[in-house]
Amino acid sequence: MYQLNGQALRFTQGRNYLKPIHNAEIEEILMMTGRQVEKSTTESIKIANNVLLRSFSRSLYVAPMNEQVKTFSRSRLDKLFRYSQDDIIRKRYMSADLVNQVFHKEFTNGAEIYLRNCFEEADNIRGLSIDDIFIDEIQDIVVDALPVIMETQTRSKNKHRIYTGTPKTFSNTIQQQWDKSSQADWVIRCLACGKHQVMGVDSVQPHAYVCRNPRCKKPIPDIVRAMGRWEHRHPNRKLKGFRITQMMVPDIAPNEIYDKIENYPLIRLKNEVLGESYEKADKPFTKSFMLEITDTAFSMLTRVTNTAFANTPTFLGVDWGEGEKNGEAGTGYTIMVVGAYNAEGKFQILYSKRFEKGKDLDPDYQINQLYRIADAFRCKFIVADYGAGVKENKRIFKRFGATRFAQCQYVGQQKVKVNYNPLEFKFLIERSDWMTDFIDFCNDGNLRLFGKDDEGMLDVFYDNFTAIYSEYRKASNGLAERLFYGHDITQPDDAFHATLYAWFASKMYRNGAFVPKAAGGNKGKESIFKSVKANAY
Repeated sequence: MYQLNGQALRFTQGRNYLKPIHNAEIEEILMMTGRQVEKSTTESIKIANNVLLRSFSRSLYVAPMNEQVKTFSRSRLDKLFRYSQDDIIRKRYMSADLVNQVFHKEFTNGAEIYLRNCFEEADNIRGLSIDDIFIDEIQDIVVDALPVIMETQTRSKNKHRIYTGTPKTFSNTIQQQWDKSSQADWVIRCLACGKHQVMGVDSVQPHAYVCRNPRCKKPIPDIVRAMGRWEHRHPNRKLKGFRITQMMVPDIAPNEIYDKIENYPLIRLKNEVLGESYEKADKPFTKSFMLEITDTAFSMLTRVTNTAFANTPTFLGVDWGEGEKNGEAGTGYTIMVVGAYNAEGKFQILYSKRFEKGKDLDPDYQINQLYRIADAFRCKFIVADYGAGVKENKRIFKRFGATRFAQCQYVGQQKVKVNYNPLEFKFLIERSDWMTDFIDFCNDGNLRLFGKDDEGMLDVFYDNFTAIYSEYRKASNGLAERLFYGHDITQPDDAFHATLYAWFASKMYRNGAFVPKAAGGNKGKESIFKSVKANAY
């Protein structure tokens, strides 16, 4: 039916990601996109389809600025209607006695299109009676105007809404809508290594798109980019959110993206290329998300005996800190976290304790508490951070040995994701990779917090997790951006890391007791990553 730039408009190879947006009968859609990813074309087609397929339908297009409305009306809609195949639209659907203006268009089947601008106030939209609403550049529309726009659909019995835009900051209108949506990303599968992934900045090389797996990095063919699937983080939500990046568009070459990665300011790269919000930093966890993963019916346990977890392997994570001295916080707090997998396969936090001040700061007291916790919960494997508690770790190791205890040290970059040094009973793990994996694990709904406790630990989890931010910084080679995680100096993140260590302990134990010398003949000079991998993966 339609033509675009003189060519028949079809889903050419590589645009499969747009098909569900066009074909599915979805009542409410959000497209959070980078720039130049054909969102305006998509909107114009959806509006035009209403005209052709639904007699007496009434569509409303809204953009922030009047000039944007005029451009969309003339350059998008008018051209679709003027240059249809065999001029069929003008012959069958348009007439000289009907309105065909910039802000209002009528058609012979009774269908109508209204076009309005709305930045802060929506007074010029009041009084319209609409079936379908299309809000473009929603990031520039004040959120208080949205209820006024939605009110136009009050009497419609077949209503649909589509919001599109490019994100800006985390407090922006589009981000608020995204937080309420199903939050779908386009997932592809590398043919070489089989890794399922969402393309990002590390998917781009000067002359090719490549696998994000650092141990693969094989080229991603165009057909693989096309043959992905939408994965919704919250599939049951009514508002279906789709994030569309420039890496998904078939006719945007990798060298174009790579040049932007090298030259764009980070905020522009995140917004216009990746379709992601950005301020000073990203927040992997929000308070609303923490509430979602909290099991309000589950109370923090004091021991595992006679509970549903009595015969389930439990794991203890420890993040050492100095607590409060003389009324001032030191380098974080010592926090211990016990976790286990529940019947649904979710990692449930069973118990947690923070050592804040007074006797809590006595190393002997902390170690005795750790022994008590490990015995009460029959912990199969214990992982503690290598930093502030080196001396304590040696004492703990003497009691539990290498089959039940290990230190864990974050490192910046190494060839493998995890190494084990048996001489120091210590894991060396790549910080960004493991933090990313754990954050993804949590965001996929696999972590559960207790909902009731007598020590205020739930608030500690909320504060510590939401304190974390992520941002892209230049990698050591200076050529590409690398994900970095940090936290505000006034907001500790100890509960997050203690939980990560407990989860990491479960990964190392997953298929049975971890035997650090399983590789045989290892004197601490070689990596036993393969034996760890057998247990963890």
